[in-house]
Amino acid sequence: MVFKKFVAIIVSAAFVVSNIVPAIATPVRFSAREKASMVEIPDYKPGEVIVKYKKNTSSVSQARIKKDAGVKKTIKKLDLDSKNNPVLLELKQNVDVEDAVDELEKEPLVEYAEPNYLAKSTFTPNDPSLANQWGFNNTGQTISGSVGVVDADIDALEAWDVEQGGTSPVTVAVIDSGIDTTHPDLSSNLWENPGEIADNDIDDDSNGYVDDVNGYNFAGISQYSINNSWKLGSASTTQAFAQSIQGTGEELTHIGLALAKTGSPAANITVSLRSTIDGADLASFTITPAEMSTYASLEYKALSSSQTLTNGTTYYIVASTTNNDVSNYFLIYDNTSLAINYNPDPYKEGIEYNFNGSAWESNPNDDLYFVTNANSFPRDDNGHGTHVSGIIGATTNNNTGVAGTSPGAKIMALKAGASSGSLYTSDIIEAINYAKDNGADIINMSFGSTGFSAAQSDALTNAYNAGVTLFASSGNSYTSTMSYPAGMTNVIGVGSTTNKNLKSSFSTYNSSVDISAPGSSIYATMPTYPVAINGQNYAYLSGTSMASPMAAGVGALVLSKNSSLTPSQVQSRLETTAEDLGTIGRDDSFGNGRVNAYNAVTSTVPPPRTPDPPVSSPTPAPAPDTTAPSTPSISSSTHPYSSRYYSNVNPIFSYLSTDASGIGGYSFTLNRTSTTIPDTTI
Repeated sequence: MVFKKFVAIIVSAAFVVSNIVPAIATPVRFSAREKASMVEIPDYKPGEVIVKYKKNTSSVSQARIKKDAGVKKTIKKLDLDSKNNPVLLELKQNVDVEDAVDELEKEPLVEYAEPNYLAKSTFTPNDPSLANQWGFNNTGQTISGSVGVVDADIDALEAWDVEQGGTSPVTVAVIDSGIDTTHPDLSSNLWENPGEIADNDIDDDSNGYVDDVNGYNFAGISQYSINNSWKLGSASTTQAFAQSIQGTGEELTHIGLALAKTGSPAANITVSLRSTIDGADLASFTITPAEMSTYASLEYKALSSSQTLTNGTTYYIVASTTNNDVSNYFLIYDNTSLAINYNPDPYKEGIEYNFNGSAWESNPNDDLYFVTNANSFPRDDNGHGTHVSGIIGATTNNNTGVAGTSPGAKIMALKAGASSGSLYTSDIIEAINYAKDNGADIINMSFGSTGFSAAQSDALTNAYNAGVTLFASSGNSYTSTMSYPAGMTNVIGVGSTTNKNLKSSFSTYNSSVDISAPGSSIYATMPTYPVAINGQNYAYLSGTSMASPMAAGVGALVLSKNSSLTPSQVQSRLETTAEDLGTIGRDDSFGNGRVNAYNAVTSTVPPPRTPDPPVSSPTPAPAPDTTAPSTPSISSSTHPYSSRYYSNVNPIFSYLSTDASGIGGYSFTLNRTSTTIPDTTI
């Protein structure tokens, strides 16, 4: 379960929700934590690879392949309905992810092998300003200090006179950080699984997921940001660390921490769940030194018993050891403000603690890297997913908050992202397959990674072939760097525009951009509780993450009015009815133009743009006069004759630059020396 690079995540913020006040000493900032090293930002999950075997590969051959590559076990299949699908594998300790992938790709019976890549949400936070949804109706209002251009919008008001998304309700799956299911502007527009009964702990519809009423949470309660390691068990003052988490009413069965060992520690690590930081263990498991690697690895194990975490109640994940050896100890990984590449307070609902030998010290802005099991509640602890969902389908005409692009759309909330805003490929693939198998018409993916995943591409192709229209943000790289899934086949890549009809500065420009939509300073819903991204209830955010759901919302309007359209026909409708911006025709900055909702629902193709008038060429210079030069004309304001000698000390001269024949290029120099002063000669 080893990897070379350790893992990359997104910036978030943090807040503590606690119903129980633990016995904690007055904080002495980091006094007992012994820093081990800063960690390079990673781009895949430690100790895991994704593999797809070629068709008809026997179980015996698969076992041999796994053994040769250093695989410990198969974690799970990533598509429950397919026999020939990618699987997620766990590696043995000290087996490097990149080495395992290289070994697997050499195997003739393997179609592909890849790391479990980490993708990032594609938003760029901005300060809130006036509550104006200029992307729907731009009247030239000022947004975040920028005066808009009238009608630089998607003509949503005009579109809603024709279609509001209720003719044939469309389900939009939002693969993101989850959703605030209690938000007054979203709760009535959530997708409801018709075959599932809430909270009965039964998979009523036999789709492989228990109690998935509004969607599913593939990421659990997790925090993926990491930039540092601390010594654990190197002294009596470094024998315990803890992370508080907030319960969501779901079962906790597994916990994972990023750990490593130095030398040969003599004691085990105990990972416990507690209701108070000093209280008794509710459940636990043990990690032995023999199970651990000298590289950072994810140690993910089942608790001794499953525990239902009461919604809103604080619990503590505690990692402790009796080891006390300055040369042989463990490392525990976190996100701390004391190291570079710090993501500010990524898990708002929890705090990291360390035990100094006599009392617990709190580190309010830091969080351990931790992972927990999937569950049925797609609660948003980052904020990104709630904002994206509101852009697509906030309840409209309810005297509350904001409007959604497609007011009649139903949001299927698929949480694949952690509180830190990042998503692992394995969770993304499961979410795509869930959306495909449970009736989603559209999938919105406001995230991206520079690593191409063949497994993710396969899942998207299957969804597309099943009739699902796919949207993804093009990226916020400020460059032409390709981002996936926007760069994958059959995915509509969306760039971002400003309220001035310009490409947003951050918006990635390349061949993946099929269309554009407003994405700078977009006002939409935020969770009604504190989360990683600053802003509560409503906020402005900027990014192609905001542009993609606006385009997806227009796609939902089109499908509502024309439910028989295929994904390729939806894409064609959006592209042919878009307002051309930038270079005439398709270009890498705007794609085929900014989406226009009214044009899209009425099948109105805008007239072609008139090319700008050509710039007139300057009048050619006349041919030079090659006749012999004549004497130049020289005159003086003080001596108006063509004399070469003047007795005036300060004469003022003017002269023609051409001679009598019109030939130019002459220059005149006034020389004044001690022998000529006060007289001046030229």
